[in-house]
Amino acid sequence: MALYDLIAPDLQHPPGNTAIFAQLYPGEPFNDGRVRYLKARLYTLLRQFIFLNLPEMLFEDVAVLRYLRENKLAELYRKEQNKLEAGLRENPAADTVSYLHRYFLSFEWHNHHTKTNRVATQYLEQLNLNLDLFFLVEKLKLACTAFNLKRLYNVQADTSLLEPLLLHIQAQQLYEQHPLLGIYYYAYRMLVSNDVVFYYQLKSNLLEQDRQYPADEIKDAYLLAMNFCIQEINKGNAGFYREAFLLYEQGIQKHILLENGYLSPITYSNAITIALRGRDYKSALQFIETNKKILQGSEQEGYYFFNLSKYYFETGNFEKVIELYYQSNIRELLLNIQVRVIQIKAFYEKNELELCQNLIDNLKQLLSRKGILAYHKDNYDNFCKIFKQLLAINNYDKNARPKLLAHANNLSPLTEKNWLLEKYRNREACVPVKKQRNSRLR
Repeated sequence: MALYDLIAPDLQHPPGNTAIFAQLYPGEPFNDGRVRYLKARLYTLLRQFIFLNLPEMLFEDVAVLRYLRENKLAELYRKEQNKLEAGLRENPAADTVSYLHRYFLSFEWHNHHTKTNRVATQYLEQLNLNLDLFFLVEKLKLACTAFNLKRLYNVQADTSLLEPLLLHIQAQQLYEQHPLLGIYYYAYRMLVSNDVVFYYQLKSNLLEQDRQYPADEIKDAYLLAMNFCIQEINKGNAGFYREAFLLYEQGIQKHILLENGYLSPITYSNAITIALRGRDYKSALQFIETNKKILQGSEQEGYYFFNLSKYYFETGNFEKVIELYYQSNIRELLLNIQVRVIQIKAFYEKNELELCQNLIDNLKQLLSRKGILAYHKDNYDNFCKIFKQLLAINNYDKNARPKLLAHANNLSPLTEKNWLLEKYRNREACVPVKKQRNSRLR
């Protein structure tokens, strides 16, 4: 308060630092740094006070400008405006809030300068552009959400304004001049058309090396790109395994897929599954090892062992799968079940069928515990049922085999369905052909 009392009488021409120090600390040797620190603290508090006393204002710096304008502090206004304009030039807009912020700054500067110059129009273009960009990006975000809702839940949302907006964006080529707008423009075009050209344009904007977007601003577009990759994979486009995995890698590196700096176990496991299915085993192992330290939750080690087991199973190292199970100490029940399933499959691949029978019985006992969601219980119960039928199959019963295959194929939920069906077919292929009795022999 003492410092404020010294400078308040003339905010535009306050006393020098020497005079201020002499008033505040009489008899002490002059310390310029001490005065500068006090002035910086007072400046911060005054700005906050002005902002809080103008509740209708959304941004602190706009509130400060308005206060300076209304109190006719022209020199302070000029300095504040110069500083803000320099900051805007150095830091391009990275999110929609930035566009809204620039709109309100331009609106304030327009109001200020029209008071002194009736034909002042230099801020009108920026006013229009920043308001347009804020509206267009937000409208495209909503359009992407509406399209997904319609596709998933058949919910119809009004997008009547969208077509003329898209025509305007295309005519002005705004998607090239403003990358954030380009992200959601290409995301929407990708969703509507299912065209890989728009996917690649979206990816290029998302992964632009010299531009850092706030994670919350582009996370939805990032997830849309990843979902598009999964759709292409489901269509049989194997090249999109690599595309999806690249998005996982970059999303983690750029903190887009992290929550408070941590990686969710589900995201960790999904990325590894994508790499393994794409047979990029080297990248899968590197990902497993690199990202285990940022796993969220108490089961870091459990998810590490689970995914390492998947890697060794897919690369045919069944001994290592079995070894890992005995090394791990997994407390989380569902994760323990998933690791046991991999272990059972590994023993089957090694043709240890009696051990498989014992392990299936142990898994059935584990599934009888409380605390397992009904979906997961049904899922793994079905796995046990079909696996036991696989072990007991009669290779010479031609009528039973098609029934078992049809039963396994139609059963849902059923984890590892594809693997089980493959083993059924392999057993069928290995059925020895009975020697026909020679009709001439009696």
